[in-house]
Order: sequence, then C-alpha cells, then structure tokens
Amino acid sequence: MNWRRKRDTGLEIPGAQTALWNFSFFSLLLYALIFLFLLLSLGSIFKDNSFLNQFSIQDLKVSDSVAILISLVGLLIVKIHFSRSIQPYVTYICRQDKMSSFNLSTNGNDNYFQVILENVGGGLLIVDKIKYHYRLATRNIVSTYDVREVLDDFREVELLPSKDFEFLFLFKGAAVSTRNERCLFEINVKHLHLINFMDATLTFKNLIGDRYQKKIFFIPRKGIDPKTTVQIERLHNRG
Repeated sequence: MNWRRKRDTGLEIPGAQTALWNFSFFSLLLYALIFLFLLLSLGSIFKDNSFLNQFSIQDLKVSDSVAILISLVGLLIVKIHFSRSIQPYVTYICRQDKMSSFNLSTNGNDNYFQVILENVGGGLLIVDKIKYHYRLATRNIVSTYDVREVLDDFREVELLPSKDFEFLFLFKGAAVSTRNERCLFEINVKHLHLINFMDATLTFKNLIGDRYQKKIFFIPRKGIDPKTTVQIERLHNRG
C-alpha cells in the first residue's frame, strides 16, 4: 500500500522565486536624476523658467536637457538588463533514488528521497539565509534559521544525521554556480513517516546585491509513494 500524506497547508507548489526590495544608493540617485531632468526638459519645452530659476539654470537648452534625460534613461535600461543577465534562478526537483547522494547507511534495499536544488539562471547564486519550517510527528510547528536546532529536533524522534538523513548546510555566503545543482536534503524513505511536513525559505542574491527569495517544499504536498524510484515532482515554474 502506498503511503501518502494528506495535508491542508495551502498551495500545491511554492511557485516561482520572487524579487525582494533592496536599497541601492546608485539606483536611488539614478531615479532622482531622471526625475529632475524630466522636469527640466518639460520646463524648457514649455518655456517655464520658474522651476529652472530655483536651480540657477536660466539658459538650459531643450536639446541639452533632453539629451541628458535620454542618457540617464539609457543607463537605467543598461543596469536593468545587466542585472537580469546575472540573475540566478532557483528551481528544485524532488525524487527518489536507490543511490544515496550523502552515502547514508543502507541495508541494500533502501530508497532515498532527495531534494535537488538547481540554479538555472545566468549568474552566481549567493546564499543570504535559509529558514526552515517543519513539524515532526511528535512536535508542533517550528520555524528556525538555525540548522543545529533542526538536527536536535530530529534526534528527538531518533533520526540521526549521516545515517538516516542529511542536510546540505547553506551558510551565509555559500554559492551555487549557474547550471549547477546541489542535493539540499536526503532521507531514507522508511523514516518519512516521522516528518509531518518540512518547508524552507531560501533568501539569496546575485553578484551586485539584488535579493531574491524562493520557497521550497521538502515534502511534496501531494504526498510520496515510497515504492517508486522515478522522479515524482519537478518544480521549475519560471513564471
């Protein structure tokens, strides 16, 4: 009989990564200059010198102000395109395999459930932080940034690291190169009944500091069939 978990925890898939607001002095200055020269250009076009006089610019030509405005807008477009060209894009897959990625102990007939992180974007992924949300069979929901707390809780239900399961420690500053993948989590399928659910929220950035966030469902919402060794869920929504 297949073991499947029914849970009412919201969405079936976590969806695509989201961009986070990030303060940038350069971007703020660029937007301010664009706004300023837009006003100056309009003032020059409509011959309204009242605004120009406040900046002691009485003889600003329309062509000069418009040229500066176009240059600033062009610089902004270049910045946006450059940021997108080096943007990491996180997807992940959940699968089962006969082989352990972390060399967990085995009796020869075990299956291993794995969560594989992929960076399919155009730039380096730099980890900022990762927060775990989980509930074990004997505990209430826990949310923590500290993987050591996760390990301690798992030990309470007799799940031992390097034997029954394993995490990839994503510390601040860790990097995943483009077109590369990492095994985030692996557990022997026979121990899955001890975990009610487990999610993670990964916050990361690119090389110029733009920040993003991706939710990861370590245990798929639709449940797990322990008898199958084929990939059971591919989650790379690029919307």
